Amino acid sequence: MKLPMLMSAALLALAALSPPAHAAKNPEVTMYVMPQCGYCEKMRHHLEGVGVAWTERDISEPAIKAEFDAKGGIGTPLVVVGDEVIKGFMPQAVDASLRRQGVALKAD
Repeated sequence: MKLPMLMSAALLALAALSPPAHAAKNPEVTMYVMPQCGYCEKMRHHLEGVGVAWTERDISEPAIKAEFDAKGGIGTPLVVVGDEVIKGFMPQAVDASLRRQGVALKAD
């Protein structure tokens, strides 16, 4: 009788430690930038500071500009975390999106 109860308790404990099923361990982070963009530089420093890796896309290239436009881009930086699009220099919104997707930030 005690063994099934212990196994049930162990399984419940493991389930509590697991991230939610909807949380992605490492969502892809992409930042669309323009040369000479001061806010893009600030966002780079922010992402470095919280320990997040990202891919950078320069919208001065026509094919990348088309991607940017398709995501509703107006100005830079435009950051995509998983499937969430954050327009402008919005570090708190980027952090919130990362946390929702299960990413632990250095600042936490």
